[in-house]
Amino acid sequence: MRNAKSAPAEKPENGPNVAPRLPSRGVSIGIHASYDLGKIIKIEAKGNYQPQNGNKGYFNGYDRPRWTAGISAETNPWSTLKLKLAYDYRGVRNIYTIGNYQGGMISDADVLLSKRLPDITYLNLGASYGITSNFTVWVQADNLLNRHDELLPGLPQQGIRLAAGFGVTF
Repeated sequence: MRNAKSAPAEKPENGPNVAPRLPSRGVSIGIHASYDLGKIIKIEAKGNYQPQNGNKGYFNGYDRPRWTAGISAETNPWSTLKLKLAYDYRGVRNIYTIGNYQGGMISDADVLLSKRLPDITYLNLGASYGITSNFTVWVQADNLLNRHDELLPGLPQQGIRLAAGFGVTF
């Protein structure tokens, strides 16, 4: 594994045949702010800092990002139409595995390896339209920037994703 850092893993507690646990204790510091002008516009921003070092860190996904942030704007220009634009960020991402890889083989199960993953950004757009008070149609487009970064090693994120549907209220 290129650019791998190692740190001691937690020792198994239930005997030698139990794999060490990946540690998941840590701290998360965040902020969430929003501004709402009713149907005209609603803006929301959030961000979290969650230090990760392999031996401790708040579990916020298998990619263990240090920074997560997002901003969104939603408007309701007509009583039946709602539009939402959102931007999300996951930064300073690392994946941790147990074992020391040398020449393709694990040589020490007490070592925690770290591989740095690229930062991920998403730009999403959604719309919904109320045809009647009981029937709504919607469409959602995600990853409009068409980024293909690795979500996890060997698992690239999809390109632009489209979804559509309807809602019925009884």
